[in-house]
Amino acid sequence: MAGTLMDEVSEESFKATWGWFDNFKNSTGVHSVIRHGEAAASSDVKAAEEFVKSFAELVEADGYVVQQVINCDETGLFWKNMPRRTYIMAEEKSLPGYVEGKLKGVSHQEKFVLYVNVVVGPTIKNYLTTNNLALKALRILNNPPAHSPTLTDDIYENFKFIWVLFFPLSTTPILQPMDQQVILNFKKLFTKHLFKHCSEVMEATNLTLQEFQKDHYNIVTCHKIIDMTWQCVTRRTLKSA
Repeated sequence: MAGTLMDEVSEESFKATWGWFDNFKNSTGVHSVIRHGEAAASSDVKAAEEFVKSFAELVEADGYVVQQVINCDETGLFWKNMPRRTYIMAEEKSLPGYVEGKLKGVSHQEKFVLYVNVVVGPTIKNYLTTNNLALKALRILNNPPAHSPTLTDDIYENFKFIWVLFFPLSTTPILQPMDQQVILNFKKLFTKHLFKHCSEVMEATNLTLQEFQKDHYNIVTCHKIIDMTWQCVTRRTLKSA
């Protein structure tokens, strides 16, 4: 029966309308993303050049020093994805998981605004205060749909000294320093530290991979490994980007 159905399907010419595709995306959760390492050929070189010029003029006109200009980028991280090492992968090759938490009923834009106000704002304010810098900051961000275009207006009153500047569309591969090997370097180091932690625990306890996941690896441990990983991203890597 399965073979017959497959033969019937293969003989049909499937045609999808935009309406069908929108319904498909909504029902399955599939969405479009911009991959890090996107080919520069697909980027808007002219827009990037114009941004560089206007950015320099803005920094000079408003008197920002280099410590007050803060770049930010994000990346996906499958936090339970294990290295493909035969001697620990006898049971399964990967453990599904994603760093991003699922807040039901909250849009990606709302999550991002909350993150800026609860995490980023206090961090920037503390950094400026600790380094005896004026309370003014220029925060540079990519321009995906998840980043609210009204973010500057949505920032809490305590952090109104932060001005948000978005990269123009299709310029990230050219302008975003984090895309110049920094994120890739971070992910490689994360895998190294995760593998090391997994090996140490399993060797000391004779646990299976599933037992390690259940009892010794949770989101808190993952964040500790992320923190350890960032400490290993060198200044040389950041400067070369």
